[in-house]
Amino acid sequence: MSGKARINHPELFENPPRVAKVFVPTGSDSDHILVSLNEEAKSGGIQTVFAGNRRNDIGVSGVLVTVIFTGNVDPNTSDIILTLQQDGAQFYGASQVFHP
Repeated sequence: MSGKARINHPELFENPPRVAKVFVPTGSDSDHILVSLNEEAKSGGIQTVFAGNRRNDIGVSGVLVTVIFTGNVDPNTSDIILTLQQDGAQFYGASQVFHP
């Protein structure tokens, strides 16, 4: 089972907008995570993408995906779609801002 994450909201970008982060609840604590860019991604200049297991401020386990760009991007027009898979994922919830 795999899920999708979408980075298309200004809240998901840091300031300056060279880094975007999105949290996807999965209900799993596994460190075995695979993430890839979907071919529909509408933002150029992506330097790297990485993901890690995290637990948000209310105790829900999931995946925190970080996208680093080669330069500043316009968070109002970016639309990045990622496919992700985490061992033991019970579900793939809606993409959201990560609150540690």
